[in-house]
Amino acid sequence: MGKELGFLINEMWILLAAAGFIGLFAGWIIWGGRQKAVASAALEASRDEVERLSMQVATKQLEINQLTEAAEAEKAKPAPAKSAAPKAKPAAKAAPKAKAAPKRAAKKPSGPAKPIVLKKARRGKADDLTKIKGVGPKLEAAINDLGIYHYDQVAKWSAKEAAWVDENLGGIKGRIQRDKWVSQAKGLMNGA
Repeated sequence: MGKELGFLINEMWILLAAAGFIGLFAGWIIWGGRQKAVASAALEASRDEVERLSMQVATKQLEINQLTEAAEAEKAKPAPAKSAAPKAKPAAKAAPKAKAAPKRAAKKPSGPAKPIVLKKARRGKADDLTKIKGVGPKLEAAINDLGIYHYDQVAKWSAKEAAWVDENLGGIKGRIQRDKWVSQAKGLMNGA
C-alpha cells in the first residue's frame, strides 16, 4: 500500500503540474489576445487621428496656396497708368462777397434764463441734492428731470437762472432765494 500511495502522489504532482502549465498557457492566450485587441484598437484610433490631422493640414495648405496665389496675382497687376495730360489749374478764386451791414446786437430777454442742464448725470452718478436745505426726495427728482444733477450746476446759477428753475419746478416760489441754494451748493461742492 505504501508503494501505491507514493505512486498516486507522484501521479497527482504530475497532473497538477500539467494543469498548471495548461492554465498558464490558456491565460497567456487569453491575456495576450486581450492585449492584442487593446493594442490594435489603440493603433486604429491613432491611425484615425493621424488621418484627421492630415486632412486638416491639407486643408490649411490649400488655403495658404490660394492666399499666396491671390497675393501674387495682386502684385502682378499693372500699376494704373499716369495720364500724360497736364493737370488742370484750379479755377480762380471767387471774388469776396461784399460785407453785409453789421447787425444790431440782439437784446437779451429780461426774463428768466435757462441754466446749463445735462442729459444725464456725469459718470452715471448724481450728487445728493437732498443735502441742500429745502430739497426733499420728490423735489430732487423734479430737479433731476430738469437736467440738474450736481452741486456745481446749482452753484453756478445766476439770479435769472434761479428764477427759471423756480418757475419750472412750480410750488417752490422763492424757496431757492430764501434757502440760499446757490451758496449751500457751493459749500457742498467744497466739502463743507
